Amino acid sequence: MRPEEIDRKQVGMRIRKLRDRRHLTQKELVEKAGLSESALRSYELGNRHPKDSHIKLVAQALEVRPEALADRRIRTS
Repeated sequence: MRPEEIDRKQVGMRIRKLRDRRHLTQKELVEKAGLSESALRSYELGNRHPKDSHIKLVAQALEVRPEALADRRIRTS
């Protein structure tokens, strides 16, 4: 698996984990965040990486800081 695929999967897992902790369905989260269900589903499945603006919307809807969803790897290049 390529590094960017791992990044997408990790962000998606964080979104789903936090959504589950808040006892929200995907539909409820997209309504709070103002995103489409297909976009959120793609993020959670790791098929797409959310734009920074979408990470901010999801984080706000989940009542966490955007850093809680972002890639935590340190990049040196």
